[in-house]
Amino acid sequence: MADVVLQTERLILRPPIPEDAPYFLAVMNTPDWLANIGDRSISDLASAEKYLRKKGIAHWEQHGFGHFVMLLKDATMPFGTISLGVRDFMEEADIGFAILPDYYRQGYAFEASKAVQAWAHGQGIEPLCGFCLPTNEASIGLLKKLGMQFEKEFNIPGDSDLLHLYSE
Repeated sequence: MADVVLQTERLILRPPIPEDAPYFLAVMNTPDWLANIGDRSISDLASAEKYLRKKGIAHWEQHGFGHFVMLLKDATMPFGTISLGVRDFMEEADIGFAILPDYYRQGYAFEASKAVQAWAHGQGIEPLCGFCLPTNEASIGLLKKLGMQFEKEFNIPGDSDLLHLYSE
């Protein structure tokens, strides 16, 4: 198992490892992911592991942070991620979240996001931002609960979707 970076009352947060591919395959094919984040063409374990190595693990190697895989303290399989991303079209690192539907509305995303937010600030990674579709009420609520405020509407270069940007 990868080294634990953070622990909360109920959770362990650590960098992703190749063995997390089943989780990424599952979460990236949930209706909420597909509707709010988009289809990444992850259709089998091999494509999930390739995505994980190229995006998740490589981001940690390059920046020292990235996807924090979320596990219950008494479990071995992840059920969510909180990510800190560096993107060439953003000045700040952005925070994002995804969890499997069986774990919705139990406070896990907020608990993990708050811990990652505090960790990021302790590492000098601030301010943070977050963005989502204007119809993604769950993400908007979580970003506001993290103390972020609506800043503006924008488009990712090369993408026509109008997004809302929230910042600390």
